[in-house]
Amino acid sequence: MPALRRPLFVHAEAVAGDLVGGQYLVAGCIAHGGLGWVYLAQDKNVSDRWVVLKGLLDSKDESAMSAAIAERRFLAEVEHPNIVKIYNFVQHKDAGYIVMEYVGGESLREVRNRHREEFGAPLPLARAIAYILEILPAFGFLHRRGLLFCDFKPDNIIQTEEQLKLIDLGGVRALDDQDSDLYGTVGYQAPEVGDSGASISSDLYTVARTLAILSFDFPGFQDEKRYAHTLPPAREVPVLARYEPFHQFLLKAPGQIRWRAFAPPEKWRSSWWGCSARSSPSTGATRRRRRAPCSVPSSATPPPSPPGRTCRPRWSTPLTPLPRC
Repeated sequence: MPALRRPLFVHAEAVAGDLVGGQYLVAGCIAHGGLGWVYLAQDKNVSDRWVVLKGLLDSKDESAMSAAIAERRFLAEVEHPNIVKIYNFVQHKDAGYIVMEYVGGESLREVRNRHREEFGAPLPLARAIAYILEILPAFGFLHRRGLLFCDFKPDNIIQTEEQLKLIDLGGVRALDDQDSDLYGTVGYQAPEVGDSGASISSDLYTVARTLAILSFDFPGFQDEKRYAHTLPPAREVPVLARYEPFHQFLLKAPGQIRWRAFAPPEKWRSSWWGCSARSSPSTGATRRRRRAPCSVPSSATPPPSPPGRTCRPRWSTPLTPLPRC
């Protein structure tokens, strides 16, 4: 069984002005992720383009070093518009650094927090679903290539002007990997992972949990004694009381492992379509329209966003025809 562990926090190794690997000029430290410090730097060998360097939290930790090398090995061969590009792997002062594409924008955690500050509420359900629908193809892409993301959460999705991107990919592992340490986050990780390891099913669990956390206030979601693997009662969460199919969908995620394994993202799209369509992207207001049949024609596709609207994902506009939620 793979060991579950959390890396320890240590001091950053690089400082502004350092030339890492003889090529990357560090501008400064911008954050720290689950596996290491994150720096902004310029690639002096490629037109001074901006890149991100992710250093290890502990360069003497062989498991952390292995995870970083795995990130480069897996993702150097991955080309997908919703996945950050990995350029290189270098060392500096006995520490290892992954060099990756710089993705400017906000994480979905920041997007959610800003919306709460401005409007006093979490993201509208339609908008939360739109974000998840846009990132699901990246999961399908990884799964078809025998890879698992493992540590999906709002912090690991960046919204750029044009699209969403998965970042901080040190937890990526092969489906058949039963030996290396497994990284995840309490409150997002599937309950069976500690016993049986990661799987496509557990990856989809993290997606369902992320959707829940984006769409409603969820105190105690990382508390093992409260809601780390469950949901609060629907009577306490208006969006769950209002959209019963959405509530039932989230209820299936913790306990029904086989349902997750055999409920591909394409089925999720049809399950959510009605809820997304009937909830306004900005206010969540219900639209009073005649209900259409539950089935969705396979040829039906949502309309693109209006020209000039780059602040929201492509799927955030109300969808027609309107399926029954």
